[in-house]
Amino acid sequence: MERPLNAMAFTLRPLTEADHAALIDVFDGWWDERPRPKLERLWFRHWGSTSALAVDARGRPAGLVIGFVSPDHPDEAVVRLLAVPAWARRRGVGTALVDHFAGLAIARGAVRIVAGAKPGDPAAIGFLRAMGFVALAPPGSRPSYGVPALLDAGGRGEDLALFERAAGPAQAAEDATSS
Repeated sequence: MERPLNAMAFTLRPLTEADHAALIDVFDGWWDERPRPKLERLWFRHWGSTSALAVDARGRPAGLVIGFVSPDHPDEAVVRLLAVPAWARRRGVGTALVDHFAGLAIARGAVRIVAGAKPGDPAAIGFLRAMGFVALAPPGSRPSYGVPALLDAGGRGEDLALFERAAGPAQAAEDATSS
């Protein structure tokens, strides 16, 4: 996969529980009009080894992916949260985070990755599709904003569209759909 023309220099490292406090201070500023998700400290403690933080050349957090390999479905890895601040978007950070997570998941035996997005979030859905994810239509899903969604999946009127791809690199997923 080619890097974007405006790619930036950044490194990826595992999340640690100590990162939580620093990220809480900047995390709210990463969100535009979309609802801000929670950033749970327990995720850092229990999923740090399967999650990653992107850090730019100046030491600023440039994005994060929080995920895990399912203990009940060990062939499946779950992206719980993928976030990149506006100043780092469309510069290869999100792609690198997802591909890094895929590598960690494969090393732990996963063969597919599942991610969720709010049905009314075209940027998130577009990114997932560009990364080779396809929409799932699990039992009980209904169309919402043009994608199958689990209505009230979050219990507070929050709908969730589920997407899935093979755990290999995104390029492999693109090649499989173009042949």
